[in-house]
Amino acid sequence: MNELIKIERREGRNIVSARQLHQLLNVKTRFNDWIIYRLAEYQFRQGIDFTEISVKPLSSGRPRTDYALTLDTAKELSMLEKTEQGRFVRGYFIECEKQLYMKAGTEDKNLHLKARYGDLVLQRCAINRELANIRYRLHKTAQAPVSRYLPIFHQMALFTA
Repeated sequence: MNELIKIERREGRNIVSARQLHQLLNVKTRFNDWIIYRLAEYQFRQGIDFTEISVKPLSSGRPRTDYALTLDTAKELSMLEKTEQGRFVRGYFIECEKQLYMKAGTEDKNLHLKARYGDLVLQRCAINRELANIRYRLHKTAQAPVSRYLPIFHQMALFTA
């Protein structure tokens, strides 16, 4: 199979570059607008579905932001484009995954289980971080003076009147 997009292995996960995917899908929208909209609209999770990375430019200049997407995220983004190219790229990812699992079956029968375990550990860490953040915000809110919320109550009164 010809390589359409480079699939890398990082931290036990297969990932692809969001910039390369954007280019491969022939999306007309600017990359920064497209990726931020897609990640937010479909509620992809940082650290689970994608990781934000800084890429040094080839020439002088400031670094650009790219996103390391899991294969599942890349498949879903491809499907969301609703174009022939999007369906083709999604099929490519599915075929790559099948080949990886077939190869894993001959080398290590538990490789896909180890990869899934790694994904679950990352998810648990992300959930624990989110819980800690929520607890902190609740604690901070409980200590906030009531006068801080008065403008909000006045605005609510305007909408209900």
